[in-house]
Amino acid sequence: MTAAFAPLCSALIRLLFAAALVWPAGPARSAAGQPRNDLFGTESALENGGFEKGSDRAIPRWQKVWPPFADREPLFRHVAKGAHGGRSCASIETFHQGGYTSWTQRIERPPEGATVVHLEGWIRFDDSGEGGRARASLLMLFSGSGMRDDGAVLSTPWIDSSTREWTRVEHDMVVPEGAEKWMVRCGVTGKARVFFDDIRVTWSTKKAKWSTAVLVETSGRYQVRAAASARKAWAMVSIPFPYMGQTPLAIGVRSEPEKAIDRLEIVKDRENRFLKVWFEGMKPGDGIRFDVRTLVLVRDRPLPDGKGIALAGRGKVPKEVKPFLEPSDGLETEDETIRKIAGRFDRTDLASMMAGLTGYLRENMEYEPGGDQGARASIVSKRAVCTGFANAAAALLIAAGVPTRILACTQTEGELQEHYIVEAWTRELGWSRCESTMAEFPWADTRNVILRVIYPDASRTSGNVPIFMESGGGVMMGADMGGSNGCWQSAATLRSLIVRAEDLAPLEELLRKAFEKAAKKAVRGSSISFIPKAAKMRGIDDGIKDLMKEMEGRLSRESRQAK
Repeated sequence: MTAAFAPLCSALIRLLFAAALVWPAGPARSAAGQPRNDLFGTESALENGGFEKGSDRAIPRWQKVWPPFADREPLFRHVAKGAHGGRSCASIETFHQGGYTSWTQRIERPPEGATVVHLEGWIRFDDSGEGGRARASLLMLFSGSGMRDDGAVLSTPWIDSSTREWTRVEHDMVVPEGAEKWMVRCGVTGKARVFFDDIRVTWSTKKAKWSTAVLVETSGRYQVRAAASARKAWAMVSIPFPYMGQTPLAIGVRSEPEKAIDRLEIVKDRENRFLKVWFEGMKPGDGIRFDVRTLVLVRDRPLPDGKGIALAGRGKVPKEVKPFLEPSDGLETEDETIRKIAGRFDRTDLASMMAGLTGYLRENMEYEPGGDQGARASIVSKRAVCTGFANAAAALLIAAGVPTRILACTQTEGELQEHYIVEAWTRELGWSRCESTMAEFPWADTRNVILRVIYPDASRTSGNVPIFMESGGGVMMGADMGGSNGCWQSAATLRSLIVRAEDLAPLEELLRKAFEKAAKKAVRGSSISFIPKAAKMRGIDDGIKDLMKEMEGRLSRESRQAK
Protein backbone atom coordinates (compact mmCIF):
# COMPACT_ATOMS: atom_id res chain seq x y z
CA MET A 1 0.00 0.00 0.00
CA THR A 2 2.77 2.40 0.87
CA ALA A 3 4.61 1.60 -2.37
CA ALA A 4 1.58 2.60 -4.43
CA PHE A 5 1.02 5.71 -2.38
CA ALA A 6 4.53 7.15 -2.18
CA PRO A 7 4.99 8.37 -5.76
CA LEU A 8 1.82 10.44 -5.54
CA CYS A 9 2.48 12.70 -2.58
CA SER A 10 4.83 15.03 -0.83
CA ALA A 11 7.61 13.82 1.48
CA LEU A 12 5.64 15.07 4.47
CA ILE A 13 2.53 13.04 3.76
CA ARG A 14 4.61 9.95 2.83
CA LEU A 15 6.23 10.06 6.24
CA LEU A 16 2.97 10.57 8.10
CA PHE A 17 1.37 7.74 6.15
CA ALA A 18 4.19 5.38 7.08
CA ALA A 19 4.03 6.43 10.72
CA ALA A 20 0.28 5.93 10.80
CA LEU A 21 0.66 2.30 9.76
CA VAL A 22 3.59 1.34 11.98
CA TRP A 23 3.77 1.79 15.74
CA PRO A 24 7.12 2.73 17.32
CA ALA A 25 9.80 0.07 17.72
CA GLY A 26 9.48 -2.17 20.77
CA PRO A 27 6.22 -3.39 22.31
CA ALA A 28 3.27 -2.10 20.27
CA ARG A 29 1.17 0.30 22.29
CA SER A 30 -2.53 0.95 22.33
CA ALA A 31 -4.13 4.37 22.09
CA ALA A 32 -4.89 4.00 25.79
CA GLY A 33 -1.17 4.09 26.60
CA GLN A 34 -0.75 0.42 27.52
CA PRO A 35 1.26 -2.23 25.65
CA ARG A 36 -1.13 -3.60 23.02
CA ASN A 37 -0.78 -7.20 24.21
CA ASP A 38 -1.54 -6.09 27.77
CA LEU A 39 -4.69 -4.36 26.62
CA PHE A 40 -5.93 -7.05 24.26
CA GLY A 41 -4.26 -10.19 25.63
CA THR A 42 -2.61 -12.92 23.58
CA GLU A 43 -5.37 -15.50 23.12
CA SER A 44 -7.24 -15.35 19.81
CA ALA A 45 -10.99 -15.84 19.54
CA LEU A 46 -10.44 -17.53 16.16
CA GLU A 47 -9.67 -21.21 15.72
CA ASN A 48 -7.07 -22.25 13.13
CA GLY A 49 -6.37 -18.58 12.35
CA GLY A 50 -2.94 -19.52 10.99
CA PHE A 51 -4.45 -22.11 8.60
CA GLU A 52 -2.05 -24.79 9.86
CA LYS A 53 -4.78 -27.42 9.70
CA GLY A 54 -6.35 -28.14 6.32
CA SER A 55 -6.28 -29.99 3.03
CA ASP A 56 -7.24 -29.51 -0.61
CA ARG A 57 -10.83 -30.28 0.35
CA ALA A 58 -11.35 -27.95 3.31
CA ILE A 59 -9.82 -25.82 6.06
CA PRO A 60 -11.29 -26.62 9.49
CA ARG A 61 -13.48 -23.87 11.03
CA TRP A 62 -13.41 -21.80 7.82
CA GLN A 63 -16.25 -21.64 5.30
CA LYS A 64 -16.14 -20.64 1.62
CA VAL A 65 -18.37 -17.70 0.69
CA TRP A 66 -18.74 -16.05 -2.73
CA PRO A 67 -21.36 -13.92 -4.52
CA PRO A 68 -24.17 -15.76 -6.31
CA PHE A 69 -23.56 -13.91 -9.60
CA ALA A 70 -20.06 -15.45 -10.05
CA ASP A 71 -20.14 -17.33 -13.38
CA ARG A 72 -17.31 -19.63 -12.25
CA GLU A 73 -16.75 -21.00 -8.76
CA PRO A 74 -13.69 -19.45 -7.08
CA LEU A 75 -10.79 -21.70 -6.12
CA PHE A 76 -10.24 -21.93 -2.35
CA ARG A 77 -6.94 -23.57 -1.46
CA HIS A 78 -4.92 -24.67 1.57
CA VAL A 79 -1.35 -23.73 0.56
CA ALA A 80 1.63 -25.58 2.05
CA LYS A 81 4.34 -23.20 0.88
CA GLY A 82 5.09 -19.49 0.94
CA ALA A 83 3.28 -18.94 4.25
CA HIS A 84 3.89 -15.84 6.32
CA GLY A 85 4.17 -17.82 9.54
CA GLY A 86 4.14 -21.55 10.22
CA ARG A 87 3.85 -24.12 7.45
CA SER A 88 0.62 -23.14 5.65
CA CYS A 89 -1.66 -20.33 4.58
CA ALA A 90 -4.95 -19.96 2.70
CA SER A 91 -5.62 -18.58 -0.77
CA ILE A 92 -8.57 -17.53 -2.94
CA GLU A 93 -8.54 -17.26 -6.72
CA THR A 94 -11.49 -15.45 -8.30
CA PHE A 95 -12.60 -15.15 -11.92
CA HIS A 96 -15.26 -12.45 -11.61
CA GLN A 97 -15.35 -8.72 -10.93
CA GLY A 98 -17.12 -7.17 -7.97
CA GLY A 99 -18.60 -8.87 -4.94
CA TYR A 100 -16.67 -10.04 -1.88
CA THR A 101 -15.33 -13.61 -1.90
CA SER A 102 -13.98 -14.86 1.41
CA TRP A 103 -12.85 -17.46 3.85
CA THR A 104 -15.33 -16.91 6.69
CA GLN A 105 -15.35 -18.03 10.33
CA ARG A 106 -18.29 -17.55 12.69
CA ILE A 107 -17.55 -16.97 16.37
CA GLU A 108 -20.81 -18.21 17.86
CA ARG A 109 -19.75 -17.64 21.46
CA PRO A 110 -17.63 -14.49 21.67
CA PRO A 111 -15.50 -13.92 24.80
CA GLU A 112 -17.78 -12.91 27.64
CA GLY A 113 -17.53 -9.28 28.67
CA ALA A 114 -15.40 -8.18 25.69
CA THR A 115 -15.56 -4.39 25.26
CA VAL A 116 -12.99 -3.83 22.49
CA VAL A 117 -11.38 -6.14 19.94
CA HIS A 118 -8.27 -6.08 17.76
CA LEU A 119 -8.40 -7.74 14.32
CA GLU A 120 -5.10 -8.36 12.53
CA GLY A 121 -3.65 -10.51 9.78
CA TRP A 122 -1.36 -10.70 6.76
CA ILE A 123 -2.31 -10.42 3.07
CA ARG A 124 -0.48 -10.64 -0.26
CA PHE A 125 -1.37 -11.13 -3.93
CA ASP A 126 0.45 -13.33 -6.41
CA ASP A 127 2.14 -12.09 -9.60
CA SER A 128 -1.00 -12.57 -11.70
CA GLY A 129 -2.82 -9.69 -9.95
CA GLU A 130 -4.32 -7.11 -12.31
CA GLY A 131 -2.69 -3.92 -11.00
CA GLY A 132 -5.02 -2.08 -8.66
CA ARG A 133 -8.27 -3.60 -9.94
CA ALA A 134 -8.66 -6.10 -7.11
CA ARG A 135 -8.57 -5.33 -3.39
CA ALA A 136 -8.44 -7.49 -0.29
CA SER A 137 -9.21 -6.88 3.38
CA LEU A 138 -10.29 -8.45 6.63
CA LEU A 139 -13.84 -7.79 7.84
CA MET A 140 -15.33 -8.09 11.31
CA LEU A 141 -19.12 -8.42 11.52
CA PHE A 142 -21.29 -8.20 14.63
CA SER A 143 -24.92 -9.23 14.99
CA GLY A 144 -27.42 -9.79 17.78
CA SER A 145 -31.04 -9.33 18.75
CA GLY A 146 -29.99 -6.68 21.28
CA MET A 147 -28.32 -4.41 18.72
CA ARG A 148 -30.01 -1.17 17.69
CA ASP A 149 -29.33 -2.00 14.02
CA ASP A 150 -29.38 -5.39 12.31
CA GLY A 151 -25.59 -5.58 12.31
CA ALA A 152 -22.29 -3.73 12.12
CA VAL A 153 -19.39 -4.26 9.73
CA LEU A 154 -15.85 -2.94 10.20
CA SER A 155 -12.94 -3.36 7.80
CA THR A 156 -9.17 -3.20 7.96
CA PRO A 157 -7.46 -0.96 5.37
CA TRP A 158 -7.72 -2.43 1.86
CA ILE A 159 -4.68 -3.90 0.09
CA ASP A 160 -4.65 -3.61 -3.72
CA SER A 161 -3.49 -6.34 -6.08
CA SER A 162 -0.17 -4.64 -6.84
CA THR A 163 0.95 -5.80 -3.37
CA ARG A 164 3.24 -8.83 -3.81
CA GLU A 165 4.84 -8.96 -0.35
CA TRP A 166 3.12 -10.04 2.85
CA THR A 167 1.49 -6.91 4.29
CA ARG A 168 0.09 -6.57 7.81
CA VAL A 169 -3.38 -5.07 8.26
CA GLU A 170 -5.15 -4.36 11.53
CA HIS A 171 -8.19 -2.68 12.97
CA ASP A 172 -9.27 -1.84 16.52
CA MET A 173 -12.95 -1.54 17.27
CA VAL A 174 -15.48 -1.12 20.04
CA VAL A 175 -17.83 -4.10 20.40
CA PRO A 176 -21.33 -2.78 19.57
CA GLU A 177 -23.80 -2.91 22.43
CA GLY A 178 -25.99 -6.01 22.15
CA ALA A 179 -23.62 -7.92 19.82
CA GLU A 180 -24.11 -11.66 20.43
CA LYS A 181 -22.26 -13.17 17.47
CA TRP A 182 -19.04 -12.25 15.70
CA MET A 183 -17.88 -13.17 12.22
CA VAL A 184 -14.49 -12.71 10.51
CA ARG A 185 -14.07 -12.68 6.74
CA CYS A 186 -10.75 -12.78 4.83
CA GLY A 187 -11.75 -11.73 1.36
CA VAL A 188 -11.17 -10.11 -2.00
CA THR A 189 -13.24 -8.07 -4.43
CA GLY A 190 -12.26 -8.34 -8.07
CA LYS A 191 -10.40 -10.88 -10.21
CA ALA A 192 -7.13 -12.06 -8.62
CA ARG A 193 -5.39 -14.65 -6.45
CA VAL A 194 -4.79 -13.54 -2.87
CA PHE A 195 -3.22 -15.19 0.18
CA PHE A 196 -4.10 -14.82 3.88
CA ASP A 197 -2.24 -15.92 7.00
CA ASP A 198 -1.97 -15.46 10.77
CA ILE A 199 -5.45 -14.00 11.30
CA ARG A 200 -6.08 -13.10 14.95
CA VAL A 201 -8.89 -11.58 16.99
CA THR A 202 -7.84 -10.52 20.48
CA TRP A 203 -9.95 -8.63 22.99
CA SER A 204 -10.13 -6.69 26.22
CA THR A 205 -12.72 -6.70 28.97
CA LYS A 206 -11.55 -3.37 30.36
CA LYS A 207 -14.49 -1.07 30.91
CA ALA A 208 -14.16 2.54 29.84
CA LYS A 209 -15.91 5.07 27.65
CA TRP A 210 -14.15 3.75 24.58
CA SER A 211 -14.43 5.63 21.32
CA THR A 212 -13.31 4.83 17.79
CA ALA A 213 -10.84 7.14 16.03
CA VAL A 214 -9.44 6.83 12.52
CA LEU A 215 -6.45 8.30 10.70
CA VAL A 216 -7.66 9.32 7.24
CA GLU A 217 -5.80 10.69 4.23
CA THR A 218 -7.97 12.83 1.93
CA SER A 219 -7.07 14.03 -1.55
CA GLY A 220 -8.48 16.56 -4.00
CA ARG A 221 -7.10 16.91 -7.54
CA TYR A 222 -7.25 20.21 -9.43
CA GLN A 223 -5.76 22.06 -12.39
CA VAL A 224 -5.15 25.70 -13.30
CA ARG A 225 -4.28 27.40 -16.61
CA ALA A 226 -2.98 30.90 -17.24
CA ALA A 227 -4.75 33.00 -19.89
CA ALA A 228 -2.09 35.71 -19.61
CA SER A 229 1.10 36.31 -17.67
CA ALA A 230 0.36 35.48 -14.04
CA ARG A 231 2.89 36.50 -11.40
CA LYS A 232 0.53 36.23 -8.43
CA ALA A 233 -1.69 33.33 -9.44
CA TRP A 234 -3.63 31.45 -6.79
CA ALA A 235 -6.34 28.82 -6.31
CA MET A 236 -8.49 28.20 -3.22
CA VAL A 237 -10.06 24.86 -2.29
CA SER A 238 -11.82 23.15 0.61
CA ILE A 239 -9.78 21.15 3.11
CA PRO A 240 -10.63 19.26 6.32
CA PHE A 241 -10.52 21.71 9.23
CA PRO A 242 -10.92 21.44 13.03
CA TYR A 243 -14.60 20.58 13.34
CA MET A 244 -16.58 18.48 15.83
CA GLY A 245 -14.58 15.23 16.13
CA GLN A 246 -12.02 15.88 13.38
CA THR A 247 -8.55 17.41 13.72
CA PRO A 248 -6.04 17.88 10.85
CA LEU A 249 -2.44 16.73 11.40
CA ALA A 250 -0.77 17.94 8.20
CA ILE A 251 -1.37 19.28 4.68
CA GLY A 252 0.76 18.55 1.63
CA VAL A 253 0.46 19.75 -1.99
CA ARG A 254 2.08 18.02 -4.97
CA SER A 255 2.23 19.70 -8.37
CA GLU A 256 3.00 18.87 -12.00
CA PRO A 257 5.36 20.37 -12.99
CA GLU A 258 7.25 20.01 -9.71
CA LYS A 259 8.16 23.04 -7.60
CA ALA A 260 5.30 25.09 -9.05
CA ILE A 261 3.98 25.90 -5.54
CA ASP A 262 5.24 29.13 -3.97
CA ARG A 263 3.36 29.16 -0.64
CA LEU A 264 0.25 27.99 1.19
CA GLU A 265 -2.25 30.08 3.11
CA ILE A 266 -5.15 28.99 5.34
CA VAL A 267 -8.09 31.38 4.86
CA LYS A 268 -10.82 31.82 7.50
CA ASP A 269 -14.50 32.12 6.60
CA ARG A 270 -16.72 31.77 9.67
CA GLU A 271 -16.37 28.10 10.70
CA ASN A 272 -14.75 27.12 7.41
CA ARG A 273 -11.02 27.10 6.65
CA PHE A 274 -9.96 27.07 2.99
CA LEU A 275 -6.50 26.41 1.56
CA LYS A 276 -5.15 29.10 -0.77
CA VAL A 277 -2.35 27.77 -2.99
CA TRP A 278 -0.04 30.42 -4.46
CA PHE A 279 1.91 29.48 -7.60
CA GLU A 280 5.24 30.56 -9.03
CA GLY A 281 5.06 32.91 -12.05
CA MET A 282 3.17 31.49 -15.04
CA LYS A 283 3.28 32.36 -18.75
CA PRO A 284 0.24 32.48 -21.06
CA GLY A 285 -0.97 28.94 -21.74
CA ASP A 286 0.95 27.40 -18.81
CA GLY A 287 -0.97 24.74 -16.93
CA ILE A 288 -0.44 23.17 -13.50
CA ARG A 289 -2.03 20.06 -12.05
CA PHE A 290 -1.92 19.77 -8.28
CA ASP A 291 -3.36 17.56 -5.59
CA VAL A 292 -4.03 18.64 -2.03
CA ARG A 293 -3.66 15.93 0.61
CA THR A 294 -4.59 16.18 4.26
CA LEU A 295 -3.90 13.72 7.05
CA VAL A 296 -6.71 14.06 9.58
CA LEU A 297 -7.64 12.37 12.86
CA VAL A 298 -11.39 11.76 13.24
CA ARG A 299 -13.01 10.38 16.38
CA ASP A 300 -16.56 9.46 17.22
CA ARG A 301 -18.42 11.64 19.69
CA PRO A 302 -21.46 10.36 21.63
CA LEU A 303 -24.26 9.47 19.23
CA PRO A 304 -27.66 10.21 20.81
CA ASP A 305 -30.68 8.90 18.92
CA GLY A 306 -32.72 12.01 19.68
CA LYS A 307 -35.28 10.42 21.99
CA GLY A 308 -36.57 12.97 24.49
CA ILE A 309 -34.62 15.80 22.82
CA ALA A 310 -37.01 18.77 22.49
CA LEU A 311 -37.21 20.81 19.28
CA ALA A 312 -36.79 24.55 19.86
CA GLY A 313 -39.35 27.05 18.68
CA ARG A 314 -38.25 29.68 16.17
CA GLY A 315 -38.20 32.37 18.83
CA LYS A 316 -35.77 30.39 21.01
CA VAL A 317 -33.09 29.78 18.39
CA PRO A 318 -29.74 31.61 18.97
CA LYS A 319 -28.82 34.42 16.61
CA GLU A 320 -25.98 32.47 14.97
CA VAL A 321 -28.32 29.57 14.17
CA LYS A 322 -31.28 31.59 12.79
CA PRO A 323 -29.87 31.85 9.22
CA PHE A 324 -30.33 28.06 8.97
CA LEU A 325 -34.10 28.50 9.39
CA GLU A 326 -34.47 30.69 6.31
CA PRO A 327 -35.00 29.74 2.65
CA SER A 328 -32.00 30.03 0.33
CA ASP A 329 -30.88 28.92 -3.12
CA GLY A 330 -31.84 25.28 -3.63
CA LEU A 331 -33.84 25.22 -0.36
CA GLU A 332 -37.35 26.39 -1.27
CA THR A 333 -38.74 26.03 2.24
CA GLU A 334 -41.76 28.25 1.51
CA ASP A 335 -42.90 25.98 -1.32
CA GLU A 336 -46.41 24.61 -0.70
CA THR A 337 -45.49 21.01 -1.57
CA ILE A 338 -42.50 21.04 0.79
CA ARG A 339 -44.47 22.64 3.63
CA LYS A 340 -47.29 20.12 3.24
CA ILE A 341 -44.90 17.15 3.51
CA ALA A 342 -43.01 18.70 6.45
CA GLY A 343 -46.28 19.37 8.26
CA ARG A 344 -46.86 15.63 8.56
CA PHE A 345 -43.67 15.02 10.55
CA ASP A 346 -44.06 14.29 14.28
CA ARG A 347 -42.56 17.08 16.45
CA THR A 348 -42.61 15.08 19.71
CA ASP A 349 -38.81 15.07 19.82
CA LEU A 350 -35.76 14.96 17.54
CA ALA A 351 -36.02 11.17 17.14
CA SER A 352 -39.63 11.41 15.94
CA MET A 353 -38.83 14.24 13.53
CA MET A 354 -35.85 12.38 12.02
CA ALA A 355 -37.87 9.15 11.76
CA GLY A 356 -40.42 11.06 9.69
CA LEU A 357 -37.72 12.56 7.47
CA THR A 358 -35.75 9.36 6.86
CA GLY A 359 -38.95 7.39 6.29
CA TYR A 360 -40.05 9.90 3.65
CA LEU A 361 -36.67 9.80 1.87
CA ARG A 362 -36.59 6.00 1.79
CA GLU A 363 -40.15 5.62 0.54
CA ASN A 364 -40.38 8.49 -1.95
CA MET A 365 -36.98 9.17 -3.53
CA GLU A 366 -34.61 7.16 -5.69
CA TYR A 367 -30.92 7.70 -6.43
CA GLU A 368 -30.58 8.73 -10.08
CA PRO A 369 -28.03 11.11 -11.69
CA GLY A 370 -28.93 14.21 -13.65
CA GLY A 371 -31.34 17.09 -13.44
CA ASP A 372 -31.86 20.01 -11.08
CA GLN A 373 -30.71 19.06 -7.56
CA GLY A 374 -32.72 21.76 -5.80
CA ALA A 375 -35.04 20.63 -3.01
CA ARG A 376 -38.31 21.24 -4.86
CA ALA A 377 -37.14 19.71 -8.15
CA SER A 378 -35.79 16.64 -6.35
CA ILE A 379 -38.95 16.13 -4.31
CA VAL A 380 -41.27 16.59 -7.30
CA SER A 381 -39.24 14.28 -9.60
CA LYS A 382 -38.54 11.83 -6.72
CA ARG A 383 -35.03 11.38 -8.17
CA ALA A 384 -31.70 12.85 -7.07
CA VAL A 385 -28.06 12.23 -6.27
CA CYS A 386 -26.54 13.03 -2.88
CA THR A 387 -26.87 16.80 -3.51
CA GLY A 388 -30.60 16.56 -4.14
CA PHE A 389 -31.13 14.27 -1.15
CA ALA A 390 -29.31 16.76 1.10
CA ASN A 391 -31.21 19.76 -0.33
CA ALA A 392 -34.53 17.94 0.06
CA ALA A 393 -33.76 16.82 3.62
CA ALA A 394 -32.62 20.29 4.69
CA ALA A 395 -35.62 22.01 3.12
CA LEU A 396 -38.10 19.62 4.74
CA LEU A 397 -36.54 20.00 8.19
CA ILE A 398 -36.38 23.79 7.92
CA ALA A 399 -40.01 23.88 6.77
CA ALA A 400 -40.82 21.82 9.87
CA GLY A 401 -39.12 24.46 12.04
CA VAL A 402 -35.80 22.65 12.67
CA PRO A 403 -32.58 24.64 11.94
CA THR A 404 -30.65 22.58 9.39
CA ARG A 405 -27.47 22.98 7.38
CA ILE A 406 -25.69 21.02 4.68
CA LEU A 407 -22.10 19.77 5.00
CA ALA A 408 -19.73 19.14 2.10
CA CYS A 409 -17.59 16.09 2.85
CA THR A 410 -15.86 12.98 1.65
CA GLN A 411 -16.50 9.49 2.93
CA THR A 412 -13.64 8.00 4.93
CA GLU A 413 -12.96 5.41 2.24
CA GLY A 414 -13.16 5.46 -1.55
CA GLU A 415 -12.93 7.69 -4.61
CA LEU A 416 -15.92 9.94 -5.24
CA GLN A 417 -17.22 13.36 -6.11
CA GLU A 418 -17.89 15.81 -3.29
CA HIS A 419 -20.57 14.31 -1.02
CA TYR A 420 -23.29 16.08 0.97
CA ILE A 421 -25.01 15.26 4.27
CA VAL A 422 -27.07 17.37 6.71
CA GLU A 423 -27.05 18.45 10.35
CA ALA A 424 -30.09 19.36 12.45
CA TRP A 425 -29.86 21.69 15.47
CA THR A 426 -31.38 21.34 18.94
CA ARG A 427 -30.64 23.36 22.05
CA GLU A 428 -29.61 20.31 24.07
CA LEU A 429 -27.38 18.53 21.51
CA GLY A 430 -26.27 21.28 19.15
CA TRP A 431 -25.73 19.89 15.64
CA SER A 432 -26.69 16.23 15.02
CA ARG A 433 -25.67 14.53 11.79
CA CYS A 434 -27.90 12.67 9.31
CA GLU A 435 -26.82 10.77 6.18
CA SER A 436 -29.60 12.01 3.90
CA THR A 437 -28.78 9.87 0.84
CA MET A 438 -28.84 6.66 2.89
CA ALA A 439 -31.68 8.03 5.07
CA GLU A 440 -29.90 7.14 8.31
CA PHE A 441 -29.94 8.97 11.64
CA PRO A 442 -27.91 9.30 13.80
CA TRP A 443 -24.65 9.19 11.79
CA ALA A 444 -21.17 8.72 13.28
CA ASP A 445 -18.40 11.32 12.86
CA THR A 446 -15.90 8.73 11.62
CA ARG A 447 -18.00 7.95 8.54
CA ASN A 448 -17.04 11.26 6.87
CA VAL A 449 -14.40 13.96 6.78
CA ILE A 450 -16.03 17.40 6.66
CA LEU A 451 -14.72 19.91 4.10
CA ARG A 452 -16.99 22.88 4.79
CA VAL A 453 -20.30 24.10 6.11
CA ILE A 454 -22.67 25.21 3.34
CA TYR A 455 -23.90 28.61 4.50
CA PRO A 456 -27.15 30.06 3.09
CA ASP A 457 -25.17 32.59 1.01
CA ALA A 458 -22.91 29.91 -0.55
CA SER A 459 -22.71 30.01 -4.34
CA ARG A 460 -24.30 27.19 -6.32
CA THR A 461 -24.21 25.92 -9.89
CA SER A 462 -27.25 26.24 -12.17
CA GLY A 463 -28.19 22.74 -11.00
CA ASN A 464 -28.11 23.83 -7.32
CA VAL A 465 -24.83 22.04 -6.48
CA PRO A 466 -22.77 24.05 -3.89
CA ILE A 467 -19.33 23.28 -5.37
CA PHE A 468 -16.54 25.57 -4.13
CA MET A 469 -13.40 26.46 -6.12
CA GLU A 470 -11.93 29.94 -6.54
CA SER A 471 -8.92 31.27 -8.41
CA GLY A 472 -7.31 34.61 -9.27
CA GLY A 473 -4.21 36.38 -10.44
CA GLY A 474 -4.77 35.47 -14.08
CA VAL A 475 -5.63 31.76 -13.89
CA MET A 476 -8.78 29.68 -14.34
CA MET A 477 -9.22 26.47 -12.39
CA GLY A 478 -11.27 23.32 -12.32
CA ALA A 479 -11.34 19.80 -10.92
CA ASP A 480 -8.93 17.24 -12.37
CA MET A 481 -11.23 14.47 -13.58
CA GLY A 482 -8.34 12.23 -14.63
CA GLY A 483 -9.02 9.53 -12.02
CA SER A 484 -9.95 5.96 -12.92
CA ASN A 485 -13.67 6.72 -12.65
CA GLY A 486 -13.66 10.44 -13.39
CA CYS A 487 -13.77 11.41 -9.72
CA TRP A 488 -11.60 14.19 -8.33
CA GLN A 489 -11.68 13.47 -4.60
CA SER A 490 -10.77 10.43 -2.53
CA ALA A 491 -10.10 9.30 1.01
CA ALA A 492 -8.36 6.33 2.56
CA THR A 493 -8.60 5.12 6.13
CA LEU A 494 -5.00 4.44 7.17
CA ARG A 495 -5.57 3.14 10.67
CA SER A 496 -8.24 2.69 13.29
CA LEU A 497 -7.55 3.35 16.95
CA ILE A 498 -9.44 2.78 20.18
CA VAL A 499 -9.23 5.88 22.35
CA ARG A 500 -10.68 7.51 25.42
CA ALA A 501 -11.83 11.04 24.63
CA GLU A 502 -10.22 12.38 27.81
CA ASP A 503 -6.86 10.94 26.68
CA LEU A 504 -7.07 12.47 23.23
CA ALA A 505 -8.39 15.90 24.23
CA PRO A 506 -4.98 17.45 25.19
CA LEU A 507 -3.46 16.47 21.84
CA GLU A 508 -6.46 17.78 19.91
CA GLU A 509 -6.12 21.11 21.69
CA LEU A 510 -2.43 21.41 20.69
CA LEU A 511 -3.14 20.39 17.09
CA ARG A 512 -6.03 22.83 16.73
CA LYS A 513 -4.01 25.70 18.19
CA ALA A 514 -1.25 24.94 15.68
CA PHE A 515 -3.80 24.93 12.86
CA GLU A 516 -5.21 28.30 13.84
CA LYS A 517 -1.71 29.70 14.25
CA ALA A 518 -0.91 28.65 10.70
CA ALA A 519 -4.04 30.50 9.54
CA LYS A 520 -2.48 33.84 10.54
CA LYS A 521 0.15 33.97 7.81
CA ALA A 522 1.21 32.27 4.59
CA VAL A 523 3.72 29.40 4.82
CA ARG A 524 6.49 29.08 2.23
CA GLY A 525 6.73 25.72 0.50
CA SER A 526 4.20 23.00 -0.26
CA SER A 527 3.44 21.49 3.18
CA ILE A 528 2.27 22.42 6.67
CA SER A 529 2.54 20.21 9.78
CA PHE A 530 0.50 20.79 12.93
CA ILE A 531 2.17 18.03 14.95
CA PRO A 532 3.39 19.44 18.29
CA LYS A 533 6.95 19.09 19.48
CA ALA A 534 7.56 16.44 22.12
CA ALA A 535 8.28 19.09 24.77
CA LYS A 536 4.75 20.44 24.40
CA MET A 537 3.02 17.09 24.84
CA ARG A 538 2.88 17.13 28.62
CA GLY A 539 -0.10 15.44 30.16
CA ILE A 540 -0.91 13.52 26.96
CA ASP A 541 -1.50 9.77 27.19
CA ASP A 542 1.65 7.70 26.56
CA GLY A 543 0.22 5.63 23.68
CA ILE A 544 -0.85 8.70 21.70
CA LYS A 545 2.38 10.50 22.63
CA ASP A 546 4.47 7.61 21.27
CA LEU A 547 2.71 7.81 17.91
CA MET A 548 3.19 11.58 17.67
CA LYS A 549 6.86 11.30 18.74
CA GLU A 550 7.48 8.75 16.01
CA MET A 551 5.97 11.10 13.44
CA GLU A 552 8.04 13.99 14.79
CA GLY A 553 11.23 11.88 14.67
CA ARG A 554 10.64 10.75 11.10
CA LEU A 555 9.99 14.32 9.98
CA SER A 556 13.21 15.51 11.68
CA ARG A 557 15.29 12.76 10.03
CA GLU A 558 13.83 13.54 6.61
CA SER A 559 14.53 17.24 7.10
CA ARG A 560 18.20 16.53 7.95
CA GLN A 561 18.54 14.21 4.94
CA ALA A 562 17.06 16.85 2.63
CA LYS A 563 19.70 19.36 3.77
